[in-house]
Amino acid sequence: MIGRAARHLDGAVIMYADTVTGSMQKAIDETYRRRSIQMEYNEKHGIEPASIVKQVRDLTERVRAVAEAKPEYTPGTAPTLSKEDVFRLIKDLESQMKQAAKSMEFEKAALLRDQIGELRKTTV
Repeated sequence: MIGRAARHLDGAVIMYADTVTGSMQKAIDETYRRRSIQMEYNEKHGIEPASIVKQVRDLTERVRAVAEAKPEYTPGTAPTLSKEDVFRLIKDLESQMKQAAKSMEFEKAALLRDQIGELRKTTV
């Protein structure tokens, strides 16, 4: 935790204890050691520490679009497919699911996962 807080420009760690234990002192010493190395590096290379500034994004519209999107596959179409076609469809849906998860479209990925499960039931 100390290392995480140390990465922030105004980061602070509050430790609650009656006495400073050996492990606490070790962590504090290591933090100061690393901080001095980083400060030397920054000074040598002319780096001024600054916080990252990112725009706050509204995910509401993206979530709504995914929730309202029609799935490409419906369970009713499975019986008309050959076993080979079903396996190909499963493979395609798995790649779509992975891509959706990578794009942080988790609702879509979950829907695809459920469809894959339904298709696998038909191949048993």
